[in-house]
Amino acid sequence: ELLLLQRKIKGPCWLELAEPVPATNPVSFCKLEVVGGHIRNLSVSGGGSLPPPPPLVVASLSLRTALHPRTSQTEIVLASVVVHNCYSVDKQVGKQLFHQHFCAMTRPSDAVFPLDLRERLRSEARLHVERCDSERALLCYLLAKLSKLDPDLVTGHGLLAGDLDVLVHRLSHLKIPNWSRIGRLKRANIPPPGKGRFQVERYPMCGRLVCDVKLSAKELIRARSYDLGTLCQSVLHVKVERLEVSPDEVKAKYSSSSSLVELVRATMADSVYVLRLMYELNVIPLALQITNIAGNVMSRTLMGGRAERNEFLLLHAFVEKDYIVPDKQYGKKPIKDEHMGLEELMGEGVPSKKGGRKKPAYAGGLVLDPKVGFYDKLILLMDFNSLYPSIIHEYNICFTTVRKIIMTSDEGEVVTAEPPDTDEALGILPTEIRKLVESRREVKKMMKASGLSPDLKMQYDIRQMALKLTANSMYGCLGFSNSRFYAKPLAALVTAKGREILMNTKDLVQKLSYEVIYGDTDSIMINTNILEYEQVFKIGNKIKAEVNKMYKHVELDIDGVFKYMLLLKKKKYAAVSVTKLPNGELVCTQEIKGLDMVRRDW
Repeated sequence: ELLLLQRKIKGPCWLELAEPVPATNPVSFCKLEVVGGHIRNLSVSGGGSLPPPPPLVVASLSLRTALHPRTSQTEIVLASVVVHNCYSVDKQVGKQLFHQHFCAMTRPSDAVFPLDLRERLRSEARLHVERCDSERALLCYLLAKLSKLDPDLVTGHGLLAGDLDVLVHRLSHLKIPNWSRIGRLKRANIPPPGKGRFQVERYPMCGRLVCDVKLSAKELIRARSYDLGTLCQSVLHVKVERLEVSPDEVKAKYSSSSSLVELVRATMADSVYVLRLMYELNVIPLALQITNIAGNVMSRTLMGGRAERNEFLLLHAFVEKDYIVPDKQYGKKPIKDEHMGLEELMGEGVPSKKGGRKKPAYAGGLVLDPKVGFYDKLILLMDFNSLYPSIIHEYNICFTTVRKIIMTSDEGEVVTAEPPDTDEALGILPTEIRKLVESRREVKKMMKASGLSPDLKMQYDIRQMALKLTANSMYGCLGFSNSRFYAKPLAALVTAKGREILMNTKDLVQKLSYEVIYGDTDSIMINTNILEYEQVFKIGNKIKAEVNKMYKHVELDIDGVFKYMLLLKKKKYAAVSVTKLPNGELVCTQEIKGLDMVRRDW
């Protein structure tokens, strides 16, 4: 952290190292290892034309496991890897999705290989399958291949949610020598899961980026499920049904060579699907841009740690202005504050007396009471663009600007915050948000330029998406109790202003003689009582103009139109949304929120 902040390193970039000395006792498996001496010897390369980012070697890993009949331990019986040798983060992927592949297989402890397997594998010329006599031999082969390939990035589906743990556990259990070759850092002892004060101590693949497409998809897209089959259908539009095989069913596949080859093919296909998902979602270019904006470490960005990204963005901003920043807290100890009770410090909520779900520590977004019923006239859905970041900018809410007020009540002292005077200089938090918003506006303007190459257009699109994701998550660091910048009074002030804005918008819409049927946090639904699609947009633009007059940085916009809507209760509705294609055709899609589709009690 000190290295990144003091040398102003913001994400992956070209660095200059003065007076490097070759390492006499290498601590890594890297081809080149040097000792840099003093921290001042390292600096960010500036000026002149820098070379493009270097291409990466990417390995997509899929594992198949089976349960040991006696010990019920998970055994790895099949490992498939496909490799792209020169993946460029700043260019579109060519027609060739990968350059090489291999597969290693063994048998479960209580199964045997089919007698004709060797013959069958010889006939499958396109499959490169290594038949291993034991799980130990399979893992040694996998380790040797990965060590030789030396991938910069390892990707998979569910890799960080279980597969990597299983792999490390089996390497440990079978006492595989040089287990640390799955990463680039030489290590003797395998770290127990979840142990170690620092992340590096419990991270087995140090030196390689790890991309879990399941984790990335959760941040980037909305889907009813994030399992591999669903993602293949919704993102890749794969028509063929993917073969699902649970660990319990794996042993049955060893009954014949045909079913076993089918399992190998399915595992290989999964590796390719994962690679395609990573390309399609632009996971790596997007993670790179987010890391460059936030100034953290890319391996952590790929783990989905939004709170840490926000922390680093603020750390860079505050350190640049010579502020002393809060210390990092390890473990689950609450940050001590003389004006905060223990309940406020322990999380976003305090435990209810019944010991169930936590109650909110402060009031969140406003949810308007719905006017329950079925609507067959067009419903206009409007929402505020990035409401909470806009509020921080609008009201200049920052640690350095707000007035702290301590009120005494029967329950003790309560800390609240009041926004600063309108003539006060812009604080650091709103300044950072303004930079993100203005940068995104500039990038979107550049995207409209004529004659852009597909690669450049892709880069601009990824850049604006990264700026949007970063700006939208900035508010989170104020209300997240484990954040270094946790400030409940500021978070409460932001949500209070959000509630005020939504109520003011509802009142204004009603003054314009339109019926508000529902609203939630940053959105509002209006019953237009008309059937003409174009007319609804005229109403929407009229409301938008009136509301936006009241604010400088808070913007209401049209989000969509519903043709039919069944509104049941708060956060529960079903609707048919309608959109107009460039050729004038109206397309309807079903939208369901919060409804349990298979229920008998209502």
